[in-house]
Amino acid sequence: MKKFTKLFTTIATFAIAMLLFAGIRPQQALAEQNTKDNGSVIYKEIKSSEELMDYIDNDGAYSSQDTIETDWKGYTDIHKIILSKDGTLVVCTLDKDGYSDFELFSDISLTYGFDTARSNPSDRIAYQTYELKAGTYYYRNSRRNGYKPLTVTTYLGFIPKDGKIDTNSGKTSTTTRNENVVDVTLINTPADLDAYIDEDGSFTSQDTITTKWSGEGKVFQFTVEEAGWLFLKSICNDGGIDMNVYSNVDLTSKIASANIPTEIDEKDPFAVYLTPGTYYYQISRWNGFEVANVTSYVAFLPSSTRISVEDVVLSKDKTYATVTFSYDESYFPDFLNNMIRIEKGNVPVYYLLDDKAWKTDDRANAIESAKVKIYSNGTYTARIQGKADDYYCYATFDVKGIVSTPKTPKITSAKKNAYTIKGTATAGTTVIVKVNDKTYKTTANKSGKWSVSLKKKIAKKTKITVYCTNAEGAKSKTTKFTVK
Repeated sequence: MKKFTKLFTTIATFAIAMLLFAGIRPQQALAEQNTKDNGSVIYKEIKSSEELMDYIDNDGAYSSQDTIETDWKGYTDIHKIILSKDGTLVVCTLDKDGYSDFELFSDISLTYGFDTARSNPSDRIAYQTYELKAGTYYYRNSRRNGYKPLTVTTYLGFIPKDGKIDTNSGKTSTTTRNENVVDVTLINTPADLDAYIDEDGSFTSQDTITTKWSGEGKVFQFTVEEAGWLFLKSICNDGGIDMNVYSNVDLTSKIASANIPTEIDEKDPFAVYLTPGTYYYQISRWNGFEVANVTSYVAFLPSSTRISVEDVVLSKDKTYATVTFSYDESYFPDFLNNMIRIEKGNVPVYYLLDDKAWKTDDRANAIESAKVKIYSNGTYTARIQGKADDYYCYATFDVKGIVSTPKTPKITSAKKNAYTIKGTATAGTTVIVKVNDKTYKTTANKSGKWSVSLKKKIAKKTKITVYCTNAEGAKSKTTKFTVK
């Protein structure tokens, strides 16, 4: 029995190897544009997991895409990943229904596996990470539910342990869509969309599904020039219809989904926050038998109509910048009952409503007026919380040119009856020494040392103060010393 098992494993391993290396490629997954010369699938080198989500949203190329034809259970083809260095593999596996799992192995016979990663059809942060050594790995996707053909798309990112990023590692999807391009209506509040519909505004799109029980409509494409909220209202003559919004051209990154009612209601419209780019929407049927006719109205509320950065001005000594915001006062009437919060870094769009990301348990990052002082260079994100709804908006801004305040200088020698005072300070700074009523200036050398010579001996109880300034005029704290 052991000999038979060993023989079976050997044959299976050989068959897999022949599939991978003898030139037999899966029909979709290992297309040439998604495969490296060494047979490895492509992956995007990144600095953080969030970068993989941005890569997907901007039509980055998938690492593999397969269709599982079998019902309820089944597997995709096996794919190879070759890592040239140690690091973190970031995996995002997507399908429209969320019925697949990503399985990673360290050997071609698929016996040494890692934790599986479950797909998610509508979550921009649906990723799993693996800490891996340089080497060759294999993966496949398995199906756990459903009866229709299931298309599974896998995106891979890699964070090198040494921090050296290959900026040319990413590619763009080769899928193109140039038909059914629609324009969206600009609005200032969510209620404006209802008013637009009530006033017989033109619909954005109309579509029909003629198949019974299941089916999909046309794909509609639109572009937004800035960040903001997409609002969508649809009406259908039959139930069992969903509206789906996708962030990638391959229609596997479903970022939002909502059931379409059979009459226009007064509820808030279906909404999703978007960053600049091209997006897609499509209706899908999961029930019903009549011909389904769907009319959709799509509107967009630019984030800048609620909050934007009016100005960023450096202080005279360049130790801080004053950032002034412009905001919609009808949406944000006061700073006490509402809030503008600021976090350092570019907070990804999918964390807009995340309380942890915005540290909402206190007001430490809340500002009390339209102006705020920023004391270090970098990218910042501001989120505005208004009075009437949860449709927060945000603005990002950069602060550059801030210089560090010099460290507080020290006095290392100031003795009674001496003619010299010595100390240390930030190298290159101007050191100002005050002895009683007289002021002396000197410069700290490359080693940070300085000294001043006096015409008279230092008397007991002489009071000395020292501070320093840099080239921009930034002033350090003052050191005080009394001679004993």
